[in-house]
Amino acid sequence: MARAKRGSILMTFLLVTFWHSSEAHEAEGHKGQASIGEQKIHQEGTSPRLIDEILVNRLGRKVLFKSEVIGDRIVALIFVYTSCTTVCPVVSALFAQVQEILGTSLERDVRLVSISIDPTRDKPARLARYANKFGAGSGWTWLTGEKRAIDKVLRGLEAYTPNFVDHPPTILIGDARRQKWFRFFGFVSPDDIVNLIRTLQANRTQSQLGNDAGS
Repeated sequence: MARAKRGSILMTFLLVTFWHSSEAHEAEGHKGQASIGEQKIHQEGTSPRLIDEILVNRLGRKVLFKSEVIGDRIVALIFVYTSCTTVCPVVSALFAQVQEILGTSLERDVRLVSISIDPTRDKPARLARYANKFGAGSGWTWLTGEKRAIDKVLRGLEAYTPNFVDHPPTILIGDARRQKWFRFFGFVSPDDIVNLIRTLQANRTQSQLGNDAGS
């Protein structure tokens, strides 16, 4: 309970900080960001390509993006960089709350994934320090790697931006086993994310039951 309360306080603080700093940050070129009051757009039926490039997690271990990180899991992905002072802390705090709500689901068939869009500076140790600020557990994977590999993965996910400081807040959620994908543009609540994940879990279970009944 105390941890959840701290998460809510952190999220509120970051949203307020973003509200006051967004105008100043816009002048630095972060033109792709959404304002707090912007209506979220929920795009269904998006079809990302999962590329099996070798990336590096926050522990410095090489991992294959498609086969190891994603696998056949239900996943939610965000795209961040550690020197960002506006959008990235907000969506990371949002994921911290999602992590709190999902609890042990993250140890089974659901995974949260944060991918650095500034891999040249976001080396594993730096990414690990940033992840620790948000209490990231084992069910929340943080990825960096060679810029060529990261860019290839981002292009496949339709999340590549030539100038990373221009990236909009985007959340990609999907069931890799059933190839059902959804994309949020703009800021959403933890409940928006959790409800979609739970719907994907329920649909997966229902589909499995139907397959079992028909066999």
